[in-house]
Amino acid sequence: MVAASLVISAIGDEATVGHAIEQGAAGYLLKDSRPREVIAGIVAVLSGGAPISPGVASYLLRRLRNPSRPTPPAANNPLEALTPREVEVLRALTRGYSYEEAGELLGISKNTIGQHIKQIYSKLAVNSRSEAVFQAIQAGWLSSDGR
Repeated sequence: MVAASLVISAIGDEATVGHAIEQGAAGYLLKDSRPREVIAGIVAVLSGGAPISPGVASYLLRRLRNPSRPTPPAANNPLEALTPREVEVLRALTRGYSYEEAGELLGISKNTIGQHIKQIYSKLAVNSRSEAVFQAIQAGWLSSDGR
């Protein structure tokens, strides 16, 4: 009997998820899933299911919908879909600024920063600041010191 594996990770980018699934992971949950979702995921894997966090399911669906068509550049690197302002906001996040401090730095309101952050999270299919910053650093867009 082969043991099923469930990946629970802070990283939800297309390459990482795809690699885990290709290597035999039975499911993939983001680490910020609620405890009951993790428990349900474990039960599902043990029952032959394949739990996937909603934040990473879009990558898999895109692959399944168009398996022979190459993915557009923005899908290969979701950071490409960010606007210049969103990149500035992401850089402020990398430097550890609060929403208020980032707003002051960029000359916009704290609420506008929040709206940009929602867009960034949506475009990158992440659920936290650390995931967004990690993707940017991994892609070489930002150094770990925020430059």
